[in-house]
Amino acid sequence: AAFSAGLPFAPGVTTPSEIEAALEYNCDLLKYFPAESMGGIRYLKNMQAPYAHLGLKFIPLGGLNSKNAGDYLKEDCILAVGGSWIANADAIRSGDWNGIEQRAAALMKI
Repeated sequence: AAFSAGLPFAPGVTTPSEIEAALEYNCDLLKYFPAESMGGIRYLKNMQAPYAHLGLKFIPLGGLNSKNAGDYLKEDCILAVGGSWIANADAIRSGDWNGIEQRAAALMKI
């Protein structure tokens, strides 16, 4: 639907076949999900290597946290990271806005 409407989108990929499918839609920004359970940054580096000349960028999601996000952000192929640890459901329900702000600020320093 997004493609038909001319809207930008970042499809989720976990295999080279899914990257190939995304390329058919001229996507150069891809979500890598679920990142950690698929093999983490090591798997992503191997999976995207044949496409490095295309300058694809990835947003890994799934299993990231304050301890491993920096490992992803060191890689040229990573545009951004995401994770529920920044603003998890408990923090939102309890109104822990200061905690959310602190976690987001800590991530920005990585």
